[in-house]
Parts: sequence; structure tokens; C-alpha cells
Amino acid sequence: MAEATFDEPLSEAEPLAKFLYVRKGHFRIDPPEPTWRAFLPRKGEQEVSVFRTTGLREAEVWDLAATHVRPNPKAQAIVKPRDVVASGLRVDPDNIPPRHANIAGWPSTKDAQMNHALDLANRGTVVLGPGL
Repeated sequence: MAEATFDEPLSEAEPLAKFLYVRKGHFRIDPPEPTWRAFLPRKGEQEVSVFRTTGLREAEVWDLAATHVRPNPKAQAIVKPRDVVASGLRVDPDNIPPRHANIAGWPSTKDAQMNHALDLANRGTVVLGPGL
């Protein structure tokens, strides 16, 4: 896997992977789909960490998680920048670590955050991890 920064311009259709480590409440297996909790910012935070996976093979995407987040994610919740923008949020690529970006522009109230997270979940998909 290339560790260099990923400086390609953000494409509205590129996949953004949110690595999921908790199955309960974050995604369903049958059918595979994310829940709103998968996209909700952590308490006290205003961003959701994602990774740009364009051009990577499946094994490289899982390696990206193991290298820069933590090993053995259960799944990936996938959204595209156009889905993020349609939800009233934005994608801020920062390449720290390589290929990293944030879903930003979240409102400060929990109810409003839940509405945006629900919209992202409705637009998103899930890729199940190895063994699921």
C-alpha cells in the first residue's frame, strides 16, 4: 500500500470509508447497511473520521484501517462526497494520516446531528469485513 499522501482532488463520487469496530448499533449484516450511529460524531467532537479509498484493492483498504486506526474492523460504512454535501455537511481532506479526511460541518445539537447521521446512513452502504 502506498503510504504517500493522497493529493488527488476530491471527486464527488469517490468512496469514503468509515471503519466500524462495533457491530451492535452501527451496522446490519442482512442486508448489509449502516445505521445512523455509524456516522454520528463522538461526544464533544464536530467531525467524523473517514478514509479516501479510491484506487485501493480491498485488502489494501483493510490494511489502511489496521495501520492508521486499529486492527480488525468489522465493516466499512461507505458514503460519497456528493452524499455528504447532499446531507448538508462537507468533506475536509487532510492526509493526516495518509488518505484521511473528515466529515465536517456538523451542528452542535444532538438532535440535528442525528438527523444528518440518519441521512448519511440512508445514502450509505456497508462492506463487511473478512469473516462476517
